[in-house]
Amino acid sequence: MPDLRCAHYQRPAGPCGTTPARPYLTGPRCAAHTPAALAGKPEPGAGYCAPLRCYCTFCESWEPPPLIVQVPRRRLAPEAATAPPVPALT
Repeated sequence: MPDLRCAHYQRPAGPCGTTPARPYLTGPRCAAHTPAALAGKPEPGAGYCAPLRCYCTFCESWEPPPLIVQVPRRRLAPEAATAPPVPALT
């Protein structure tokens, strides 16, 4: 992976350009310009996932997805597969 430079734009100075940076939806960001840092909140810890949506499989609330059981379908008897002809309306 190439070295990412922080793409946070500061008005008079231009882009930050600090390395190393991590990829975010808003572009690569250094530790000072992550979405959490800009909001004044601490960075989430390792294994952080949204509530009830664990993607890392390390969270305490993680459970494996339920198995989907295929229910066998009933087959029609061969004689029932062909319907009798419908009488024409006159």
